[in-house]
Amino acid sequence: MVGQGPPDNGREGGHFDALAEPERTLHPIPSGTGASTQRLTQISATCARHAHAAPMDTLKLPADLARNLSAAPHRLLFFVGATNVLAAMAWWTLWLMNPSALPAGSVPAGWMHAFILQYQVLPSFFFGFLITVFPRWMGLPELGRWHYVPVGLGMISGQLLCLVSMFSGSALLLHLGVVNTLAGWAAGLAVLGSLLLRDRQVTWHAISCFAALVIGFAGLLCFAVYLHTGDARLAYVVIKLGSFGLLLPVYATVAHRMFPFFAANVVDGRSSPRGTCADRDQIRRISRTVSSGRQSSSPAVAAW
Repeated sequence: MVGQGPPDNGREGGHFDALAEPERTLHPIPSGTGASTQRLTQISATCARHAHAAPMDTLKLPADLARNLSAAPHRLLFFVGATNVLAAMAWWTLWLMNPSALPAGSVPAGWMHAFILQYQVLPSFFFGFLITVFPRWMGLPELGRWHYVPVGLGMISGQLLCLVSMFSGSALLLHLGVVNTLAGWAAGLAVLGSLLLRDRQVTWHAISCFAALVIGFAGLLCFAVYLHTGDARLAYVVIKLGSFGLLLPVYATVAHRMFPFFAANVVDGRSSPRGTCADRDQIRRISRTVSSGRQSSSPAVAAW
């Protein structure tokens, strides 16, 4: 019968079924010139409906992407951090290949590289992780979008402006980038600080990470002062504060908190710590088992 689609052949839904659907719904049409014209009209109308629907779906994609990225703090800020990593790698690779191709800025490229990594790239991951786990460590409700979206916007716009300044030599863009980074940091500290104030117990890991971020914020302020004064000693302080006042304490604190947490997933009978010290004997036993290659009595440890 004219207008009847091909047999289904046992297929379960799919693109071919969707495309064949308009054809299967056509009514029987008698033969003749008028019938052919009517059939062509129906097919043209179907194609027109799909053509108008495609732009609408395309317009929804950016909104859906933004909504999915901002659904959780680690999604948004890890995306910001990954974007910052790629952008910083592109600039640094170009500078290493041909330094003369880029204009000489007010800040030496080596110092700028240290600043971008310590105060823009890695802190994006820090804020994404900490804004996610602070409420869980403290037993508080999860945060909403507008608690962490300003942090992500400040971090990504700050680094992009700084990188554009390195390509263009614009001191104004560099200052704006540092200001935006300061705004993102301030928003992140405000969110984390409000959680600490609501904490009903003393969560030392959270306090340690927050203190390291405060030191990092002080380093950011020193860099802003350095841009206005040109005092090289301030740049030296900025780099040292970033390494030993920010990165090292955050790494040590998160490792102390999370290593036992992950160990609890591979060691039978081990409970996850809640703000307490790790069981050193258990950790040493895991290390000896893995390093020596012996078969452990625990199947999970043996597989690990």
